[in-house]
Amino acid sequence: MKWLSLTIILVLTTLSLSCTPDSFPTAARGSFIKVRNENYFEVCDKQKECTTVEDLVVGSQGSGAVIATNSIGVFILTAEHVCRKMDKKIVQVFGNILIPQKIRKKKKIRIKKKMHVHTFMGDKSIADIVAMDEELDACILFAKRLSVKPLKRYYGELDVGEKYYNIASPLGSAETKFVPLLEGRFLGNYNRFTTSFSIPAAPGSSGSPIIDGRGRLVGVLHSVIRGFHHVTFASDITLLNRFIDDNITDYYDSWHRNMLELTRPKTN
Repeated sequence: MKWLSLTIILVLTTLSLSCTPDSFPTAARGSFIKVRNENYFEVCDKQKECTTVEDLVVGSQGSGAVIATNSIGVFILTAEHVCRKMDKKIVQVFGNILIPQKIRKKKKIRIKKKMHVHTFMGDKSIADIVAMDEELDACILFAKRLSVKPLKRYYGELDVGEKYYNIASPLGSAETKFVPLLEGRFLGNYNRFTTSFSIPAAPGSSGSPIIDGRGRLVGVLHSVIRGFHHVTFASDITLLNRFIDDNITDYYDSWHRNMLELTRPKTN
C-alpha cells in the first residue's frame, strides 16, 4: 500500500507539472504590424505636373503593434527611427544613380514619403504619423480601415531576471500569418529612457513589442549592441505609457474638433 501511494503521488506530481507549461502568449501575434517607410521619386515639369518613377523606391522596414483603436482605424506603436525621414542625401544618391541625367537636368525631382503597414492577417494600409519622441525612440502611427485587436498594456515595474517575449520581423522575415516569436530576460534599466533585455534582434526588429507572459506591452525594442545581437534596448514602459496616453488623447481631441468644423453650418 505504501508503494502504491508513492506511485500515485509521483503520477499526480508529473501531471501537475505538465499542465503549467512555460508557453508563449501566441494570441498577441494578431496585434503585430510590419512597417515600411518608403520614399518615392516624382518627376515634375514646369507646369508642376508630376509622375512617379516606377520601380524606384528607397525605404527601410521595421516592426510594430496595435495599441489602441477607434471607430475608423488603429493606433500603431513602433520606433521613432522607423518613422524618421530618411537622410535626403542618401535618398538623392539613389535618384542620381537610377534616374537618367537628361531627365534630372530638364525636370525637377521630388521625393515623397509614405508609411506602409501590413497586419498579421495580411491587410494593408497607408499610415499617418501621430507623434514621435526621439529620446524615447517611440512613434505612434494611425491607419484607417484596419481592424486589429490591440495589445493590453502593463503599468507596473519589471523584474530583473524575469522572462519576457518579443514579436518581431528581423531582416523582414514576417509574412502573412507568420511572425518570429522570441524571448529573453529583463536585464534592468540602462538609463532614464531605456531598459535592456537579452532578446536577440536584427535590422527589422526595431519597433517590435516586448510583452509579458499575459501578452501585455512592457516595452518597444529599438536598438542592439553592435556585434552582439543578444543584448537589446527598449523604451522605458512608464514613459512609453505616458507618451501613448497623452498623444492618443490629443489625436482624438483634434479629430473631433476637425469633424465639428466639417459638420458646422457654413456662414457667409
